[in-house]
Parts: sequence; structure tokens; C-alpha cells
Amino acid sequence: MLAVQALLAGAKGIERLVLSAPCLSAPRWIADQRAWLAQMPLALGDYEAAPYQEAMNLYYRKHLCRLDPWPDSLQRTFAGLGMQVYLTLWGPSEFTCTGRLREVDLTPRLSQIKVPTLLTCGRFDEATPRTVEDFCRLIPGARMHIFEEASHNHHLEQSQAYLAAVREFLL
Repeated sequence: MLAVQALLAGAKGIERLVLSAPCLSAPRWIADQRAWLAQMPLALGDYEAAPYQEAMNLYYRKHLCRLDPWPDSLQRTFAGLGMQVYLTLWGPSEFTCTGRLREVDLTPRLSQIKVPTLLTCGRFDEATPRTVEDFCRLIPGARMHIFEEASHNHHLEQSQAYLAAVREFLL
């Protein structure tokens, strides 16, 4: 969202744009998470309760990062996450948006992006292939790459393939 907003606000010097597993519409993101959740036996409710935390962990292992164990870089990211900021902007989890971003939707402005753009996602990504494909169609000349058997952190799960796709796009 920040990269697209900066570009649309007139940021200079951007020649190409790579949007990896982008959240460009909070309402679409929320709908996609609800669709993923409908396919899982999850106990939702009290955000602090053990069943909710277990459900969140199961969800994350399927749609956030499918590697086991998670790479050190991802574990460090979670360990250093500013929870107050996350809770204020988004909410208690990826699939429970109660924060200030819940209404943000950049899709009406995506046609204004005038730089070559690559969008990427994993087949099981929180940024679902269907939604990312819709974003891609709205950006003139954009390209898309889906990483099979990967999730939101496809850049970690399939790092060599990800780097090759980005390198090919940038050259």
C-alpha cells in the first residue's frame, strides 16, 4: 500500500515496481481471508484465548509461511513486530481487521500506475492469486507471477525462483 500510495502521490525516480503479495484493498484482503478461513476448522472468538491463538498459528502455517521451521529472518520479524502499531492499523490477526486500514482501497487508482509493474504471490497466499490477478488487470501493462506450493512469504519459500522472476523483470 505504501509503495503504491507514494507512486500515486508523485514520488520521483521510480522506474519499475515489484508488488510482492500486495494488500492494495483492505476489503478484498478481508474477504480473501474469510474465504481461506471457511476452508479451515478454526475456532474464532476471544483474541487472547488459546483456541484463537492455535487457529491463528494453523492459518499462518498454511497461508503466511509453509516452511517448517520458519526461517530465522521471519522469526526475527515476528519477534520485533511493533504490536501496538499492528493492532492500531490492522487488528489482532491477518484475518481479523479492526484497525484504521480496514477501509483502505487503492483499486480505483491502480490504472494511474504508469511504470512497468510485476505482481507476485503464492498459490496459498493471503494475497490470493485471484485478487492479485484482478490488481494486475487494473495496472496498464502489468505482469504477474504465481509461485506454486507457496504462501505469503513466497520470497522465502522459493527464494531462488523469486529472485529469478524479479531479476528477469528488472532487466
